[in-house]
This record gives sequence, C-alpha cells and structure tokens, in this order.
Amino acid sequence: FSNRSVAFLKNGDALAALADAENCLREDAKFVKGYGRKAAALLELHRFDEVEEATVAGLKLQNANQDLRKYQKQARQGKEKNRLAGTWTTQKMSPTGSLMNMSYTFNRDGTM
Repeated sequence: FSNRSVAFLKNGDALAALADAENCLREDAKFVKGYGRKAAALLELHRFDEVEEATVAGLKLQNANQDLRKYQKQARQGKEKNRLAGTWTTQKMSPTGSLMNMSYTFNRDGTM
C-alpha cells in the first residue's frame, strides 16, 4: 500500500493515495512512512488540519522524521494562506489629497 500510495499521488490521484496510506496504517499503526504518505495526500487535498493530526501521530513514533516536519510546516503555511485569502480594502491618499479606496485580492495560492 505504501508504494502504491506514492504512485497514486504522483499521478494526481490524492484520494486513492490517501486510501492506500490509511490502509498502511490499518495494517501497522507504527509504520511511520504511512503517516507521511497520509500527510502528503492530505496536503494535496488541502485538508490542513488533518495533515497536522497525521504528522503529530507520526512524530510521536519518530520525532526526528524530517518529512513529517516538512509536511507539518506546509500544512501551517496552507492554513495561513487560507486565513489571508479574500479581498482586503484600505484607503490611500491620492496625489491630489483625496482619499482613495484600494482593494487587494489574495488567492489561496498566495498570489494577488
């Protein structure tokens, strides 16, 4: 299940990758790579809270696992981008001295 999970993810099928990662963990709840596979699939699905849950569970088994730490960081960044996404409006002084409304739209991918 572990290798197939990676293959599914590389082929763009995050749901199938997640299913196989969960099967890994059903077979062996101490299989640290299974938590990494699950976190990677969940990241692709933008399910950031669940990524954090998977990484915390895996890090309890292997605290120094760099892949899990990377996924955890990416989940936190994704949550922050979601928090900031939307349209923000502010006022700015024009060259003539009048106030102008300025609107900025931030997308979930971090672009404006």
